[in-house]
Amino acid sequence: DGGISMASRRKSNLSLKAKLFTLVALSIVAFSALAFYSSYCLSKMSDTVVYLGKERIPLTATLGDIRAASNAIPRFIWLALAQPSGSPERKKSLDKVEFFQKSLKASVIQIEKYQLVDQATEHVKQIQLLTPQLEEVATSATSLLLRVDKLNSSPNNEKEIKAILMTKMPPVAVKLTEHVVELAKIIEARNTSIVSEAEESSKETSRILFSTS
Repeated sequence: DGGISMASRRKSNLSLKAKLFTLVALSIVAFSALAFYSSYCLSKMSDTVVYLGKERIPLTATLGDIRAASNAIPRFIWLALAQPSGSPERKKSLDKVEFFQKSLKASVIQIEKYQLVDQATEHVKQIQLLTPQLEEVATSATSLLLRVDKLNSSPNNEKEIKAILMTKMPPVAVKLTEHVVELAKIIEARNTSIVSEAEESSKETSRILFSTS
């Protein structure tokens, strides 16, 4: 009876050790899985932050530059026309027109380098088509203004400049603005979606870590 009892105790001890080993092993596996998932979520969040910093924020800034330049070009041409012929104020306004023309051209080239959905790409194509048209109209007006300054007086040229600004400029400027606004809506919606996904991933990670602590 003593031998049977001893053997029974040994089996019981072995069974207990096996259960403890299994429990420890499962705990290690669960902890490893949790650590892996947490690492994955953190890596995903880190990638999102990098993507926002390198792609989405610069894209939004570039679009802002396009909007600012397309609005500023006609405004400063009108301002230049309102200034006295040959005055420093007119020259400053014309310099601003030249600056924003260069800014617009550079920004339009830059924006096509970003990753965009198909709908956004279509608006970029339209902006690329309209930008040279706006530049052509602006150049016509500024060239006439420079001619007025050179001749020191030319009422007919000023009438021609007003005609350009009132008939040729608005259709191009309005279409360009429309596409810029629509593109801004698409980009803003995508940015919001990316941030929301990152926030949800962060909340999910926190819930899992809290539930296992």
